[in-house]
Amino acid sequence: MQAGVAEAPARPRAVVVLDEMPMTPVGKIFKPRLRELAAEDAARELLASALPGITVEIAAGHAERGLMLRAKVPSTAAEAARTELGKLPIGFEIAAE
Repeated sequence: MQAGVAEAPARPRAVVVLDEMPMTPVGKIFKPRLRELAAEDAARELLASALPGITVEIAAGHAERGLMLRAKVPSTAAEAARTELGKLPIGFEIAAE
């Protein structure tokens, strides 16, 4: 796949297969939801490597401040989750259980 793209910045870093594309009511691809899905995947990867064996719930959504992540983690892992999610260029909230 990368051999067919001459410019390095234009080459895809990863290919993600979705069961269904998010669509608007008029049939266009709903790009904000695609951004949310990408943010959720990035957060899950970061937290899975930093907090192995700990169950984490991640949800992304658009708020007044733009794209936001919300994570539910055990209270013992809240500080580590805060550190890891701080590496992402989006806002986040952590709910410790």
